Amino acid sequence: MVSSQEEFISEIDKSIETGKSWLWGAYVRAEDGATGWSHFLGDREPTVWGGTLDGIRAMFHLGVPPLSTDLNNAINWMKGQQRPDGGFGSREMDYSSSEATSWVIITLAQVGLDSENDQVVRSAVAYLLKCVDSDGGVATTPLDLDQPRTFPAALALWALSSQPDSTVVRNRIIDRLRSTQDTKSGGWSQRSGAQPNPITTAQVVSALINSGLSTDTTWVRDAAKYVVKHQSETGAWPNSHDEWFTKANPRIPYRTSHFGTAWVLFALSNFDDREYQESGVRGVRYLVTSQAPSGAWIYEEYDPTEQVWCTTQALIALSLWRSRPPNLFRVAGSGRFGPALLIASSAFSKLLSWVRAHLLYIIIALVVLTQFREQISGFFDVLLEFFRIDTKGIWTNLVSSSLWALLILTGGYVLRTLAKERSNANK
Repeated sequence: MVSSQEEFISEIDKSIETGKSWLWGAYVRAEDGATGWSHFLGDREPTVWGGTLDGIRAMFHLGVPPLSTDLNNAINWMKGQQRPDGGFGSREMDYSSSEATSWVIITLAQVGLDSENDQVVRSAVAYLLKCVDSDGGVATTPLDLDQPRTFPAALALWALSSQPDSTVVRNRIIDRLRSTQDTKSGGWSQRSGAQPNPITTAQVVSALINSGLSTDTTWVRDAAKYVVKHQSETGAWPNSHDEWFTKANPRIPYRTSHFGTAWVLFALSNFDDREYQESGVRGVRYLVTSQAPSGAWIYEEYDPTEQVWCTTQALIALSLWRSRPPNLFRVAGSGRFGPALLIASSAFSKLLSWVRAHLLYIIIALVVLTQFREQISGFFDVLLEFFRIDTKGIWTNLVSSSLWALLILTGGYVLRTLAKERSNANK
């Protein structure tokens, strides 16, 4: 356990640099000219999903410019793997999937390419749209529209939200996701009728926020609260798997694995409230302490394979949280007034978010008040004179009472929070 905020931030930075070095060490330059990343260290054959696009996204988050030679070569190789139908797959897939295609669109959008300036993205978007049904459900291929699943819906929403002229389909998918949310828990399941789980829920929350929904949206916050409740004592969230069949190849089951802690940290990095911040910091601590000496992250404890996709997800999660205010990483209980400051900081952040969201209406209201201030003032003067109201006395008492009430409420809230923190620390 580190003993100070500075030491913890230093540990995060060290973890990121060590992971970045490992990731560059896993970069593949094949004899046939293929360049990028494979599924795991030691595998010399690049793949699109689970390797190259994951490596590109991580390096982008870590500040590597897309025009750097190795990264640019990986981008070009990935684009060259587009299939005739416009979609993408991965090395083990003999069909184009909406999941892989969405990830490619998301990745290329990060480096500034979209359907207006790049033909590869344009064709990929056209394929992805064929995987969306009229109700906003998304399947792995256009042949499987009768079997929509949550993960491809989340990825498709995220991908299409990065593209121009996607509002109609975007809203259709959002409406579908909202209708399939479990009303009791606030979570989502992998498919209709299944049990909700925190990882699928985090994937949907990440997609919704990347599509432009506010973190103040009630049903989005309900989902985030559900995720926080499922954090383990270690600070981690459980991993999960998504399995499906496709009519494109009905004899083979396909499976993708999800690094639970990383996915939840993606989602929670968008929230400023204290409960999400504290949960996120615990998750960050878990990632830092669970990193292998090599710099990689292991997906399962019983399997020592150093997976590229798992390591990239951890690196992206750490980079997202490292970019947040430094005082977020303060050690719990290290300062007497720490909880109170976090409360004040969270309240101020929410106020700023509200002002930003309503700025246009605030400006219009100020303009209207300015234009009609004389008429408004005259009306109130007549009204106050008619009822013989002492405005000076009223305002003095009102301001005084409000200040005392605010002081008492704030003091009581802070004292209760401090008492709760002390009680939790003694457990």
